Amino acid sequence: MGRLHPEKGVHVLVEAFSRVAAGNPGWSLRVVGPHAESQGGGGEAFLRELVRLAAGHDVRFEGPVFDRASLAALYRAACLFCYPSLAEQGEAFGLAPLEAMACGVAPLVSRLSCFDDFIEDGRTGWRFDHRAADPAGSLAGVLAGLINDEARLEGAGRLAHESATRFSYGAVARRYLEDFHSLVGNEATR
Repeated sequence: MGRLHPEKGVHVLVEAFSRVAAGNPGWSLRVVGPHAESQGGGGEAFLRELVRLAAGHDVRFEGPVFDRASLAALYRAACLFCYPSLAEQGEAFGLAPLEAMACGVAPLVSRLSCFDDFIEDGRTGWRFDHRAADPAGSLAGVLAGLINDEARLEGAGRLAHESATRFSYGAVARRYLEDFHSLVGNEATR
């Protein structure tokens, strides 16, 4: 889920999946998001490169989905949510992995610090070394360890869902109110 752009690491994911898929028939990769430059994607040439990397494997490029209910259904249908962003300076929070977690799907993400607040490696999701000499190999290694472990994926999905509740509107609003109260209280005592 997200825009198909090189900084999002989609090419790393497709290459990693291609490495793992040969030994794991029955698995598929769904890539959802816009590739058009006008929508923040990498353009037609980047999409062609992704299709080339996916050749011979069950990889589907489904385009963008903007309807909330349809997005939630896509998340819930997944066994694992991969978000291999390479954007060292471009990821502010990483909302898509948190959305997957809220739907009960554990994410597999890069080691960007923006994911530190809500993904606990090996518990509520997994991390791979996107700075490795072979980032696709690093991602493929994590995928290979998870791809046939349904119990582990489901367990992490449950924990991911529980963790995601800390970021619900109500929970975040309460924290804001607590912060505002502490600021007003501190101001009143000066």
